Amino acid sequence: MSQPLHLLVIGDPYMPVSAYTGALAGLGGGVAVTTMEIPDISAAPPRTESEHRLAEYVGDPADVARAAVGQDVLIVHGAPVSSEVLDAGRSSSCAAPAAAR
Repeated sequence: MSQPLHLLVIGDPYMPVSAYTGALAGLGGGVAVTTMEIPDISAAPPRTESEHRLAEYVGDPADVARAAVGQDVLIVHGAPVSSEVLDAGRSSSCAAPAAAR
């Protein structure tokens, strides 16, 4: 049996994890879903060169990088996706920004 695809969904005050529930429900057993909720609209000040290039975000890139360890796919709305976040995921990582409908 193959390993499941590890998917991290990061919600924020504008688009909480609950907004993804319907779409995630149909993914089946081939996907292992982990969630993280950014509780408020504050943003940690940038610390790395990559973080300085982020135009707009909520939360702390270091928290997102810790949560991304071992994940294959990131689904985010306002969470910061820095080089450090992508490096923390698996080599085949993909980041998918979500847009509110």
